[in-house]
Amino acid sequence: MKLSKIFSTFFISGLASQVFAVSPESKNPLADLPYYKTESGYSLKFNDKNYKTVTSTIDGKDITYRAYEKIVYVERPVEPEFQTLNFYVPEEYFHGKEIHGYNINTAPIFLPNSIGGYMPALATAASQPGMGEKHLRF
Repeated sequence: MKLSKIFSTFFISGLASQVFAVSPESKNPLADLPYYKTESGYSLKFNDKNYKTVTSTIDGKDITYRAYEKIVYVERPVEPEFQTLNFYVPEEYFHGKEIHGYNINTAPIFLPNSIGGYMPALATAASQPGMGEKHLRF
């Protein structure tokens, strides 16, 4: 009886770990993007020129935004792949325009977490499944 309980516990634990394990749906879309490293480590000074312009269709409307991606936020990271952040700013904000009453100074910031709990994860990119056009609203 005791042996069957132990076996059942391990079996259920193994099954649960497979159910809740996060498997990569696709290759990291930013894998080929270089890190901006200096001779003394990573610069913590934000470079507003390191972005690419991207256009996505969201709710039937084309939105052009600046994609600042793979920004290492510590000077000497242990794992730079996991110690990065990405953020996206609609291009209209840089031209004095508003979106739903928000401008470049008042727009809310949304930082998605690509995994639950306190597990390490890659910074989520707008082009990844789950973060695509149907999940973004302007």
